[in-house]
Amino acid sequence: MIDENKKKQIITALVTKIPNMQCPMCHHNQFTIIDGYITEHLQDDYRSIVIGSGKTIPSIILVCSQCGFMIQHSLGVLGILNNEGEIK
Repeated sequence: MIDENKKKQIITALVTKIPNMQCPMCHHNQFTIIDGYITEHLQDDYRSIVIGSGKTIPSIILVCSQCGFMIQHSLGVLGILNNEGEIK
């Protein structure tokens, strides 16, 4: 699960990069951070799935508190990861 210091770091990064964030579906501006990380696995071939030590995109998910739309944000782009891909 995501500890409170990491959540604050994520919120700060989001507010800095997207100061007036709104849900793209209902235009509401309140979100909840899902309490855990997700990882998208990148595949070299769309016809097969390889799970393991390949390339990934570590992310967090926000959920609109009005309509439930889920928004995924890359931890790397938010500046949450260091050069080794570890959470700062």
